Amino acid sequence: MILFPVLLAAIIPVCYRQAMAGKVVTTVVRVGDISYYMHPLALSNAQRGLLAFDRDTLAEACTMLTIYGQFPTTSELQTILDDFETKDDVWTRDFIGTIVIQTPEIDRKLTEDEMNIVRSLGASDIRLFLNGVPGAQLPQGPYFLHYGQLHQAYRLYPDTADAFIVSTILDHLDGFRSLDASAYGEQFPSALTVAVPSRLYYTKSSEKPYAGLRIAIKDIIDLKGLKTGASSRALGMAN
Repeated sequence: MILFPVLLAAIIPVCYRQAMAGKVVTTVVRVGDISYYMHPLALSNAQRGLLAFDRDTLAEACTMLTIYGQFPTTSELQTILDDFETKDDVWTRDFIGTIVIQTPEIDRKLTEDEMNIVRSLGASDIRLFLNGVPGAQLPQGPYFLHYGQLHQAYRLYPDTADAFIVSTILDHLDGFRSLDASAYGEQFPSALTVAVPSRLYYTKSSEKPYAGLRIAIKDIIDLKGLKTGASSRALGMAN
């Protein structure tokens, strides 16, 4: 079987799709006791408010919070984080160290009182992401900051039951590609590594009732970007 997430292409701003057109680099990041895959597609342009010049070459775990209008209180922000923890298995408290405040107000600046509210959550690093592109606000949740750009975080699981033949992620052409990453070689040397995106990236609706679900399918079904092998190595090589 093939495991792939049901994803919403609409959340990826079109102007950023070419970021993965060149060489793809696999990046596995350890956050706390959990291994993650940093998706190579950058979802944001580098901004001064996102870029930390002393750490801009590292993949830094962060939490994205979106603020509209009046800044929320500490208890309101804490409620949001508690909701993250309840709904999602990708986001953890280890992503709180760096918090990115996304706002559509391109002239917005954070006051010292607002910074203190964010620090009270446990953040030691606060970035401001001015995203005034209509309809291109990124979902709240876990991300990685790399060279001042935001990348989605995928949690990695070992397939200890040997249930799957390939794990997939979205590519930059609205298709799929197989995941080329290993995080559990010492514990489970023969196990496939499966990557799952945060459920916080997706919102269910009447038009998209399966948004955020993780689905396993048999490899008799064609997926754009992948070979259809029907559980046959010879057929897979012929395709």
